[in-house]
Amino acid sequence: MKILHVAVFKPESTNVCQAEGFEHFGHHVYRFDYRRVATELGSNLKRDDRLIEVCQSYKPDIILFSKCNKMDSIVIDACNKVGKTVLWFMDNFHSLDGELREKMKKVDHVVCTTRKSVDVAKSLGADAHRLTGGFDPKIHKPLGLHQFRKATFIGNTHPYRKPYLREVTEIVQHTNVHNEAHCKLVNESCININFTEGDGVSNRIYKIMGAGGFLLTNKWNEMEEDFNAGVELVTFDTAQELKDKIKYYLENKKVRDKIALAGCVKARQRDNINYARRILEICS
Repeated sequence: MKILHVAVFKPESTNVCQAEGFEHFGHHVYRFDYRRVATELGSNLKRDDRLIEVCQSYKPDIILFSKCNKMDSIVIDACNKVGKTVLWFMDNFHSLDGELREKMKKVDHVVCTTRKSVDVAKSLGADAHRLTGGFDPKIHKPLGLHQFRKATFIGNTHPYRKPYLREVTEIVQHTNVHNEAHCKLVNESCININFTEGDGVSNRIYKIMGAGGFLLTNKWNEMEEDFNAGVELVTFDTAQELKDKIKYYLENKKVRDKIALAGCVKARQRDNINYARRILEICS
């Protein structure tokens, strides 16, 4: 089977391992980096024309669009004449703008990380499914390193995160850390923190848990569909509770390690191979 994967393929992008997931099953993947091509050609319009040309000449069975913001939906119209089209939307509900809704109406299948986005897609008449984005288990894996870092947060300082980072001084923040460096940092940390506004989570948590990291997170809407709190991860509601739980789990390594191991086993059910398998099943 031939798959035209329209996405961003920078080294730190999850799209890289997702494409490898399809290749794991023996399929041929044409990687079309829609942002890089737009830069090279000097405009989104020329990029869109090139993408249509590629689709018509390559004749893929599946065309997978990874969000593809600032891409005209006429591209989907053209691709629908060649193969099955799938829109992958990995962000939270707040990023679901009019352009994306228009694309949702046109593709054959929509796949989102959050339940709320799936519901929106269904309300627009789309065949919509929920699926987590996966991670590369060849990169994000337990390394058995000495855990000399206490509480680590890897990510940017969005407004809703500021009160936690300001009040819980035990947390050390790191930004722009990816791939092997991300895995190493997780393995060196006793506790890895995740923040969410509640509408789903970044696949950062799968990279953390897949690397054997102990995850301490606030809750999100679909959490119970994916994990058992207190068994595979630990949750908090307030800054004070976060502070108290950091103290408790730093002092109770055996409990922490048991939860981290269970989380690692569970997260590995959601790797890039699972992502590719589900897309293929949806398109079958």
